[in-house]
Formats: sequence, C-alpha cells, structure tokens
Amino acid sequence: MASLYPDEQVLSFAVGGLNYHVVQKSNWNDIEGLVLQCALTEPRSLPNVLGQLLKYERAGYVLDKTKCQNVFAPIMTRYAPLGQGSEVACSLWGSILFDIPVVGQSITAVSEMDDDVIALLALDARSKGLTPSGLTFPKWSNYMRTDELMGEHWLLSHEANVTEWLPSISVPDHVSRDANFRFLKNHGVFFS
Repeated sequence: MASLYPDEQVLSFAVGGLNYHVVQKSNWNDIEGLVLQCALTEPRSLPNVLGQLLKYERAGYVLDKTKCQNVFAPIMTRYAPLGQGSEVACSLWGSILFDIPVVGQSITAVSEMDDDVIALLALDARSKGLTPSGLTFPKWSNYMRTDELMGEHWLLSHEANVTEWLPSISVPDHVSRDANFRFLKNHGVFFS
C-alpha cells in the first residue's frame, strides 16, 4: 500500500495502529525489526516508531540498540544535508531517549545543519556522552555572541549558554550582557 500511495503516510498509520495491540515478547524481535524498517522506508513514521519502541521498552521488552542505531544513523546522514530537520530531530531524539551513540557520518552531517533544534539535540546528546569525546561544533559555537540573541539563532545562543553546552565567544557571558536575556537566565528560564 505504501508503494501504491507514496504521498500518503501509510506506514506511519500502520505503526500507529499497533497502539491497539499488544505484541507478545516472543514476537518482539520480529516486530521491532519491521517497525524500524518502516522508519527507514518512510521517515515520517519516526514519531510513531519511537512511540512503539518506548512503549515496549517501558513494558520491559529489550530493545536491540544496534538495530535502532542502524536506522537512526542513516536517516541523519541522508536527511541532514537536505535540511530536513524533522527526520533528523526524531532520529537524534530516539538516540537520546534510548541512550544510543551518534557517531561517524551521522554526527558529521548533523553538525553541518543550521537548525537550532537540531543543534540543541546534538549538544544534549554530547552532554550525555553519546557523541565522540572532544567533539566540537564550530558552526554553532559562532552563534555564542550577544548580537546573535537578537538574530536568527537566538534560541541556540541562549540555550547553549544557560545549559553550559557551549561557551560564549568574545566575552565571558554573552547572555548576561543583554538585559532581556539576563532576566530570563537569572529566573531560570530555558526552552529545551
């Protein structure tokens, strides 16, 4: 059906339909593989796929993290250069959620994106030790300046400072130099 109706989210609908069923533990390995194949075939199904994986992990089923990584990494590698943030964000979120390393070409592709949500997810993954040690993000580090707080990357500039994921450049604390953002920081306001 998915190949007959490529503009419809057939696989996403099918994976969502699993909400009405309970998979027996003896069948989990097969179902997990099929659900993950749906994500590779139709990345728009990732929110439903992640929902199923989380549901069964919470129920005590064992996730095959290698299988998950073998799905999340290629999606990041393929869709990051295309600027398709939704697919990349879901893959990054899945990696964080299930404690799966983001390495190799996938983290390299992600680090080239100019998307604050992607940057914050990648920085969160790094803070949790899910990326190679010593990894720096020069593109995103460049936004750690006071003037960027009023620019396109204000969210990244503020959040990465408040969470201490990236240091300020040029001044010790660029967020504290701006009265409005200083107020937010002093009151513990952050968005991630």
